[in-house]
Amino acid sequence: MSIPKTMKAITLAAGKVLVQNISTPPLRPSYLLVKVHSVALNPTDWKSIAGGRGAEPFSIVGCDFA
Repeated sequence: MSIPKTMKAITLAAGKVLVQNISTPPLRPSYLLVKVHSVALNPTDWKSIAGGRGAEPFSIVGCDFA
């Protein structure tokens, strides 16, 4: 199985939250690629969104998986 060229991500840019396709980041030798079936937002995620701040060109929201 090959690594996909793009992935969907919840992003924050200029106070707007979007689901968009972004380039899959390069994997380090010790990293795993996980296929996501569903998502949820925890307090860290929604507080980041509510604050309306993000990096340029965008921030990727979400830091947990199970």
